[in-house]
Amino acid sequence: MNTTIVLMVVVAAMTVAIVLLLLQNRRHNRRLARQEKLLCTDELTGAGSRRGLQKYLRRLQGMVGEHWRLYILLIDADSFKSINDRYGHAAGDAVLRKAAHRLMGIARTYGGHTLHDYLARLGGDEFVLVLACSDEAVAQACLAEVRSLLQDQVCRVGDKIIPFSFSVGVAPYTLDLPFAYALDQADKQMFASKPQGQGLRCVK
Repeated sequence: MNTTIVLMVVVAAMTVAIVLLLLQNRRHNRRLARQEKLLCTDELTGAGSRRGLQKYLRRLQGMVGEHWRLYILLIDADSFKSINDRYGHAAGDAVLRKAAHRLMGIARTYGGHTLHDYLARLGGDEFVLVLACSDEAVAQACLAEVRSLLQDQVCRVGDKIIPFSFSVGVAPYTLDLPFAYALDQADKQMFASKPQGQGLRCVK
């Protein structure tokens, strides 16, 4: 009888220890997931970080079909230093947050064609937007929407009304192409667009 009781106590203790270990492991995994999410998110704007962008690009292979169109958009604020100098850095931060908010979730469903997107802040006033679309016409409509969202806009900060716009460079992208190459092509187009009224230019 005593032996049976001892065994029951041992089994109960082991069960409790296992449950506690599983709970501890679950909490640890949740903590790691929260930390990873923070690392993949830009603190100021809520857009993705460089780390988040790299993770998205690795996932992209399994998200899109063979005939999907991929584009890299490099987005840079126009005369951003003058905004900081005239209105203050808090106002400049507000402009970045508003631009990011406008661009995040731009993906829409047009006529049954799915569009994937991912926005990341590279640093300063520079963002990159990855677009993946199953139809060229839909892709072009989305590119036009990006331009309209960033041209001749205003941001209200207290009693201040701050005008702003962003220049955009666009480059096609394929998954067998180095991302850095496509980003460099988009960067060249972005800078080329600035003297022509801060518009959107695309590498053909």
